[in-house]
Amino acid sequence: MAEVWRSGITNDGPDSNGGQVRGVQMTELMEKYSFADALLLTVFGDSFSTGQKRVIEAFLSGMVDHGIGTSSARAARLVASTGADHSAALAAGLLAAGGPRHGGAVGKAAAYFEALDKDATSAEEIVARAIETKERIPGFGHAVMKDGDPRATMLQQIAEQEGVSGATLAFATAMEAEFEARKGKKLPLNVDGTFAALLVDFGIPAEKAGVFFLIARTPGLIAHILEEHEREGKLRRLEYDEYSFE
Repeated sequence: MAEVWRSGITNDGPDSNGGQVRGVQMTELMEKYSFADALLLTVFGDSFSTGQKRVIEAFLSGMVDHGIGTSSARAARLVASTGADHSAALAAGLLAAGGPRHGGAVGKAAAYFEALDKDATSAEEIVARAIETKERIPGFGHAVMKDGDPRATMLQQIAEQEGVSGATLAFATAMEAEFEARKGKKLPLNVDGTFAALLVDFGIPAEKAGVFFLIARTPGLIAHILEEHEREGKLRRLEYDEYSFE
C-alpha cells in the first residue's frame, strides 16, 4: 500500500478547479487577497483581524533587511560569490537566520512573555529582580539604537491606532519605563520585543513566532544574492591579514 501524505493546507486535485488553499480557490486569492493576506492564510489560517494583519504587515515590511553586515546576509552573499544559484545562496542565508544570536529574538521574547504570570507579579518586581541578578530579558535593548528603536515605536503606534494593543504589550512597556526609572537610562523595548508581545496578545504560540522573521527577511536575502551575482562577480574569501592561526 502506498504511503499516504495528508495536508489540510492545499488541494490541487483534478476536481479543485485550479487549486485551493485552506478551502479558498486560488483564483479568489488572486482576485481578492493581498500577498500578505494570502501568506497569513496559508501559514496560519484565516484567524487574524484586520488590525492584527496591519501590525503583522508592518513588521514584515520593517524587517525586510538590516544591512550587509548581518550573519544571514553575509552567508547568502558568500555562497552567491561562489557562483552558486539563487536557491543555494538563499538556503545558506536562511540557515544563518534561525539561531538564538541572529533571527531568533522574536521567538525568545515571545516565549518569555508567554510564560509571564501578569496577574501574580508586576513589572516593578520583574525589573528589580532582573537588575539585581543581572538577568538579560529578551526583547529589550539594542546594540546600536540605545535611545529607542523607531521600528518598535511605529509598531506600537499602529497597534494602538488599530485597537489591537493588548495586555502583554502594556506590561512590556511598563517594564521599559521601570528599567529607565531604576537605571537612569533607557533600556528600550526593541522591535522584536514589541512584536513578540503583540503576537502573544494575538494568541500566536511562541514556537511559531520565529517564522515571521524568516518570512520578512527572505526578500532582503534575495536582493543581496542578486546584487552579489550582478555587481560583484568574484569569489569572497578571507585575506591572510584578516585571520590568524593561534
